[in-house]
Amino acid sequence: MTTAIQARTRQQIRRAIGYNLLGPRFIVSTFTDTGTGTTASDTSLRGGDNDYVGHWIIPAAGDDLGTVMSVTAFDETGGSLEGEFTFTPSVNVNSVASGLGYEMWPDELPPAYIDSLIEQAITDATGVAWDSEEDISIHLHPDETRYDIPTQFSMINKIELRRRVDEVILETCDSVWGTLDANVTGSADTQIKRRGNASLKLITGAQDDNDVLAQQTIGTVDISGFTHVEFWVRSIATIVTDVIEIVLSDAGGTEETLLVPAVTVADTWEYKRVALASPESDTAITTIAIVDNGGTALDSTTLWFDDIKVTRADDWVWTRVNPRDWSIDQQARDIIFRSRPEYRLMKISGGDKPALPSSDTSVMEIDDQYVVNWATAWEKLRTARDGPERSLWSFKLDQSRVGINKHTNVRKVRG
Repeated sequence: MTTAIQARTRQQIRRAIGYNLLGPRFIVSTFTDTGTGTTASDTSLRGGDNDYVGHWIIPAAGDDLGTVMSVTAFDETGGSLEGEFTFTPSVNVNSVASGLGYEMWPDELPPAYIDSLIEQAITDATGVAWDSEEDISIHLHPDETRYDIPTQFSMINKIELRRRVDEVILETCDSVWGTLDANVTGSADTQIKRRGNASLKLITGAQDDNDVLAQQTIGTVDISGFTHVEFWVRSIATIVTDVIEIVLSDAGGTEETLLVPAVTVADTWEYKRVALASPESDTAITTIAIVDNGGTALDSTTLWFDDIKVTRADDWVWTRVNPRDWSIDQQARDIIFRSRPEYRLMKISGGDKPALPSSDTSVMEIDDQYVVNWATAWEKLRTARDGPERSLWSFKLDQSRVGINKHTNVRKVRG
């Protein structure tokens, strides 16, 4: 069973734990007057002078969001401000200004301790609960049975193939394109290809920004009902993002300028998906062009392109690959298929180890109610005497572990 995740921040989680542990003794309030770097005021607090000495204040906004201050004095009615705290260390005034929120903890429960319970709860769930991940960056090819696992995965529990997709082929790349830049040599490469009879091979010379390396007339194609352009690209060297553009034009001029994502591995085919910017206008595309957007970055290099098409993402149909037909090479971080895979886009589903929060704005990557219950139960068990309360929180601690967002059919990936 998967539990819905509310995605609360560390601050929100800590406050929920505070209410569980302290009830009305836990204070979440608002500064009513702007103080200094070492003073602030809240006229709504009840109590006498120095009642809050030793307590801990955490501002909820400003440059010092999440900073823990220790109250060294509290003046109920006197001083320069009514209900005035004095605290250390000093903070920026914009964190203790009138109207900004804060939380206050008693001296026996330092906020750092509560934050450590939050981290312990997450650590306790690591290997059982996962931060869900999904990836569709890899396109399978029958000539390859091993594929690198994307870095975000610490476990995989499902592989699917795109079984049905609405698509229109813009260019098979089986032949040389009709127009080439004067400093570009083009050919149909029948040896290094991805689909069909050949790929488009371009050998560049000295190039300038906005040079049209290659251009092809494709008739008149209505792609207004599609969402993405997909294609294969390869280079003899890595290329950073946006250096290459794929430009789609109609009789009136350019309709789409698509920035090609980075080519991250030299001499390796990579499959790319780029969203169309304004498909509703793409009703009569007549030419496709490959354009230099990086100036000299494409000087004296070799590029290949293959199987350029448009697809409609919302119509995709996926089918699950039998778990017996694939395995994981832990050492190499590879997915291995037992037999030659089909020529299809692959979807990997799984998860990453949940990250520990680094600040008060960090969002929980696992079921946040589990974190609240775990931390509350742990502290209750530490302080509760034998009896019904201890039994209650022992039960809640066990119950919290049952409800976390678990996955089935988990295959772990080495870190």
